[in-house]
Amino acid sequence: MIGSQTRRRRAPAPPAQGPRGSAACHDLIRTLYERAPHTTLYTPFCKIRQRLETCSFLGSTDGRHLCAALAYSRDAVEFSWAAPGRRDTLQNLLGQLAGRIGSPAFLPVLEGGSRSWARRLEMPLRDRCFRALHTGEAATGELPSDYCFRDVEPQADLSAAARLMNAAYASLPDFMTSERLEAMIASDYYFPGGWFFLIGRGERPVGLALSGYDREMDEGFIDWIELLPRQRQRGLGRMLIGECLRRLQHARWVTVAGSLDAPFVVGDLYRSCGFRQTAHWSILGTSTEERRRSSP
Repeated sequence: MIGSQTRRRRAPAPPAQGPRGSAACHDLIRTLYERAPHTTLYTPFCKIRQRLETCSFLGSTDGRHLCAALAYSRDAVEFSWAAPGRRDTLQNLLGQLAGRIGSPAFLPVLEGGSRSWARRLEMPLRDRCFRALHTGEAATGELPSDYCFRDVEPQADLSAAARLMNAAYASLPDFMTSERLEAMIASDYYFPGGWFFLIGRGERPVGLALSGYDREMDEGFIDWIELLPRQRQRGLGRMLIGECLRRLQHARWVTVAGSLDAPFVVGDLYRSCGFRQTAHWSILGTSTEERRRSSP
């Protein structure tokens, strides 16, 4: 959440706290996001837009310009930012925040620099993820003749899609449900044609792609790429990604996010498909029990 693409630009005037401050923070996030989405937020803007609109705001200025900012809820920091060379100011803001909400349960931090910003904060690490921006050509190859793509039908195919996703993650049985997929379809970033199966021999789904489109930001993003284990290492993942990019040609840019702790190196897969600008994020946070013990 520390925008790295702000050199030679003046930061916006400092917003006040309260409703007006929240609106100004929303504008700041939008400005930074349009310059470099992958280094501004750990996830597509549309996925946390509603949470950001209800956040409180905390900012610090040097008397004229904004130096650092936070958008936070009751137990989480959704967005943090520091002007170049002002990470210490952001760390001071996080210290002030501790008096308001205690130790956050959720704090995404952009990694980088000789000393990791995440390590300096001395908070438990919950996860690490990458965020990448598509900037090159996708070398996806040609789909074998015995495979084809077929759109996911929102009413008829959700159970089959959930089963395939669960089969692709043997370590997370039954993590996906048709109800969860229904909720995703009801979101404002779902668009017809963004979800599709890879059909293999016997007319059976062997892969799945879920992509989304944010109309406000004109951003396309790849949400899920799944292949059954026996279908991997054949180049089919690249073909699913290439088909997503083809279906998102109308978007101004396309991003992807994923875990750095995945059992296979998904970052290499996306780099081979033209996602050349990559940022790494640490997701920090304390558990409910840890926050209960530290509270007065």
